[in-house]
Amino acid sequence: MPASEKTPLNTELENYFLPFRQNIIGIEQEFDSPFGKQRILYTDWTASGRLYRPIEEKITNEFGPFVANTHTETTVSGTAMTKAYHEARHIIKQHVNAGPDDVLLTDGTGMTGVINKFQRILGLKVPEQLKGCTEIPEALRMVVFVSHMEHHSNQTSWLETIAKVEIIPAN
Repeated sequence: MPASEKTPLNTELENYFLPFRQNIIGIEQEFDSPFGKQRILYTDWTASGRLYRPIEEKITNEFGPFVANTHTETTVSGTAMTKAYHEARHIIKQHVNAGPDDVLLTDGTGMTGVINKFQRILGLKVPEQLKGCTEIPEALRMVVFVSHMEHHSNQTSWLETIAKVEIIPAN
């Protein structure tokens, strides 16, 4: 019996989220440790979530058979992926209240890829081998503010640009 069913849940909020929790793949996963079998306690939800069964099944059963290159409509699979891509962008923009003039940046490698793409669009990402050849007067350097709470992949990537990075400390 899974641990989530062994312990009675005490709050209305825990009861509400129980069906979602039970669909997380590996939620009850154990591993061998020097202290015997231990349950994985996943705590990095900010960086990346865990696999979620209903989403994985939809990908496998509905999208998987049609996976192909997007931005083409010369094949059934290409058309399906292009339409799915545009629909996903529409749903995301609607979800974040984006208007027709707002831009949604996407990348196949997640948020880190999007930040790197954004830095290139802004002209702040200089190839490493050319960084020594780039001199920008201090008055013209863009300033980027990041908080002390940033995920390391966001904070580090800004430090690798030609921008001046100001880290806002804890208050």
